[in-house]
Amino acid sequence: MFDEEIQFKLIHNLAIPGAILLAGFLVLKTIYSYIASLRVDGQANEWVLILNNGKLKNAGIGLKTFRGPFDQVARFPSKVNMVNFSSEQVTTEM
Repeated sequence: MFDEEIQFKLIHNLAIPGAILLAGFLVLKTIYSYIASLRVDGQANEWVLILNNGKLKNAGIGLKTFRGPFDQVARFPSKVNMVNFSSEQVTTEM
């Protein structure tokens, strides 16, 4: 009888609060991981575009921001390229 009472008290005083603390820790860890996955860090030499439903929300070189859960992120180098081209306009006289 005495042993059953001690076991009952141990379960209620240690196991149940321990399980609640462990569950709370796992929930907080999951929330932190989700928020960390929304962080966007662009490098100093790349463009970062934040798009939502095909519309530009934010853009910048080396952009550091948070994106929304349904936003898309596009990255490309910010290297400067010189493009040379020439053209002639076709008119009726030609």
